[in-house]
Amino acid sequence: MIDSPLDKMNQSWQGFQEALDGITDEQIDEPGTIGEWSVKDVLAHLAFWDAETVSLIDLYTGAITRDDSDGDGEDWQQVNERVHDERESWTAERARTELESSHAAARARLQEALDAGHTFTDEQLAGNMWEHYDDHAADLRAYKERIAQAV
Repeated sequence: MIDSPLDKMNQSWQGFQEALDGITDEQIDEPGTIGEWSVKDVLAHLAFWDAETVSLIDLYTGAITRDDSDGDGEDWQQVNERVHDERESWTAERARTELESSHAAARARLQEALDAGHTFTDEQLAGNMWEHYDDHAADLRAYKERIAQAV
């Protein structure tokens, strides 16, 4: 049986949460998780993309329309840099809270869309959802391994 997008999201989210377990409050603000990014920065980054996923689901279901013809000229890397700069001053607690909130909203919107009979391809959602969580879970596991080796 093929997993639904919600199943894939939930499984990947669980893996991300497991990778986050064991990172102390002191370590969460330390740069070096991904380049100069801290764990807090990763949480704030995922919070942004989960919020964007809500809009993406709405776009795919026809709940909203978006005119991207003008565009703002940003690619995803530029968006990541801009969002990082905007959220760099966030506390770890705010990043955690925003991530929990935006993830819950994305999960609820996906559930609503699926319940309404909408279908999604992996190409539409994977990059913002389960592949994104998996990628950053791997980053957190590698960070924790580097910390353990340094001790």
